[in-house]
Amino acid sequence: MLQNKIQLEAEGLPEGARGLLKLASAVGERKGARKEVKREPFLSMVGASAIGFYRSAIEMVSFIGEAHDYFREISGWQGHLPSC
Repeated sequence: MLQNKIQLEAEGLPEGARGLLKLASAVGERKGARKEVKREPFLSMVGASAIGFYRSAIEMVSFIGEAHDYFREISGWQGHLPSC
Protein backbone atom coordinates (compact mmCIF):
# COMPACT_ATOMS: atom_id res chain seq x y z
CA MET A 1 0.00 0.00 0.00
CA LEU A 2 1.47 3.36 -1.02
CA GLN A 3 -0.38 6.52 0.00
CA ASN A 4 1.03 9.99 0.66
CA LYS A 5 4.51 8.65 -0.11
CA ILE A 6 4.37 6.34 2.95
CA GLN A 7 4.88 2.65 2.34
CA LEU A 8 3.14 0.29 4.73
CA GLU A 9 4.04 -3.35 5.17
CA ALA A 10 0.89 -5.02 6.47
CA GLU A 11 2.25 -8.59 6.43
CA GLY A 12 3.25 -8.54 10.11
CA LEU A 13 -0.06 -7.11 11.32
CA PRO A 14 -2.92 -9.18 12.75
CA GLU A 15 -5.72 -10.12 10.37
CA GLY A 16 -8.16 -7.66 11.98
CA ALA A 17 -5.74 -4.74 11.58
CA ARG A 18 -5.11 -5.68 7.93
CA GLY A 19 -8.87 -5.75 7.35
CA LEU A 20 -9.26 -2.29 8.84
CA LEU A 21 -6.45 -0.93 6.66
CA LYS A 22 -8.03 -2.48 3.58
CA LEU A 23 -11.40 -0.96 4.48
CA ALA A 24 -9.87 2.46 5.16
CA SER A 25 -8.05 2.50 1.83
CA ALA A 26 -11.15 1.39 -0.09
CA VAL A 27 -13.32 4.28 1.13
CA GLY A 28 -12.40 7.84 0.22
CA GLU A 29 -12.32 10.63 2.76
CA ARG A 30 -15.55 12.59 3.13
CA LYS A 31 -15.47 16.29 2.39
CA GLY A 32 -15.63 18.32 5.58
CA ALA A 33 -14.48 15.38 7.71
CA ARG A 34 -11.19 17.09 8.55
CA LYS A 35 -11.18 19.94 10.99
CA GLU A 36 -9.41 22.98 9.62
CA VAL A 37 -6.82 24.41 11.98
CA LYS A 38 -6.69 28.18 12.09
CA ARG A 39 -3.56 29.70 13.53
CA GLU A 40 -3.79 32.90 15.52
CA PRO A 41 -1.58 35.68 14.12
CA PHE A 42 1.75 36.14 15.90
CA LEU A 43 1.12 39.73 17.04
CA SER A 44 -2.28 38.73 18.38
CA MET A 45 -0.63 36.01 20.51
CA VAL A 46 2.02 38.46 21.75
CA GLY A 47 -0.65 41.03 22.62
CA ALA A 48 -2.79 38.50 24.47
CA SER A 49 0.26 37.32 26.45
CA ALA A 50 1.20 40.91 27.34
CA ILE A 51 -2.33 41.67 28.53
CA GLY A 52 -2.38 38.48 30.61
CA PHE A 53 0.99 39.35 32.17
CA TYR A 54 -0.18 42.89 32.97
CA ARG A 55 -3.35 41.63 34.64
CA SER A 56 -1.52 39.02 36.71
CA ALA A 57 1.10 41.60 37.76
CA ILE A 58 -1.67 43.90 39.02
CA GLU A 59 -3.23 41.03 40.98
CA MET A 60 0.16 40.12 42.47
CA VAL A 61 0.91 43.68 43.61
CA SER A 62 -2.59 43.97 45.04
CA PHE A 63 -2.12 40.72 46.99
CA ILE A 64 1.25 41.87 48.36
CA GLY A 65 -0.30 45.18 49.45
CA GLU A 66 -3.18 43.45 51.19
CA ALA A 67 -0.82 41.00 52.92
CA HIS A 68 1.37 43.91 54.06
CA ASP A 69 -1.64 45.75 55.51
CA TYR A 70 -2.82 42.60 57.28
CA PHE A 71 0.56 41.87 58.90
CA ARG A 72 0.97 45.51 59.87
CA GLU A 73 -2.45 45.41 61.51
CA ILE A 74 -1.88 42.21 63.50
CA SER A 75 1.60 43.26 64.59
CA GLY A 76 0.44 46.66 65.84
CA TRP A 77 3.15 48.43 63.84
CA GLN A 78 2.42 52.14 63.48
CA GLY A 79 4.85 52.77 60.67
CA HIS A 80 7.23 55.06 62.59
CA LEU A 81 10.91 54.37 62.86
CA PRO A 82 12.59 55.00 66.22
CA SER A 83 14.44 58.30 66.37
CA CYS A 84 18.16 58.39 67.06
